Amino acid sequence: SLDYVGKVSSLVFPPFVRCLTYMHAQKTGYNPKYRAEHYDAKGRVADFLKAQPSVVSDSELSWNCITTGPYMDMLKFVSSSCSSRSLPALTRTPQPLLGPLLKREDGTHVFASPTGTGHVPLVALEDIGFFARYSLDHRAEVSGKDLEIASDFGTLDDIVHVFQLVTGERAVALHLSPEEWFRYWKNTEYPIASEK
Repeated sequence: SLDYVGKVSSLVFPPFVRCLTYMHAQKTGYNPKYRAEHYDAKGRVADFLKAQPSVVSDSELSWNCITTGPYMDMLKFVSSSCSSRSLPALTRTPQPLLGPLLKREDGTHVFASPTGTGHVPLVALEDIGFFARYSLDHRAEVSGKDLEIASDFGTLDDIVHVFQLVTGERAVALHLSPEEWFRYWKNTEYPIASEK
């Protein structure tokens, strides 16, 4: 596990995380052009709750929020929205949201991200479940609080290292600017969520 202490100053919310995390906007100084309305709505609900008193009783509003970063579980999800344009000597591989962007002809997995050397607060879905259950069982303790949770803090290089340890396969980190990273995604002009 990475140590939280000392990492706070180097926390990075890359564009794909920043748009997911409305509630961290004041903390990260993200670029609003990467925002997503779906997550703005969650943030507005949290803002509304934070403006209300939280009273622990069976008849009045008792609230708390659970704020997270990207899900570790997304390392295994495949996205069809990535395109391997303009990278010679690379072959297209299925695109996990946080996993390898591409696979080279020699079999090396290429993980790409616009996070630089910053640490991203990752959370396992199982841990969100724990804190949700904890919130229900300990209402007085968490009433009126925003639980900002992370299972681990990792850099792109950390993710590559763990991938190599677990799979035994070669992998490299490719540090990109947000503009370079977004060039690999297609259909980004379409909404993430749809009411249809």
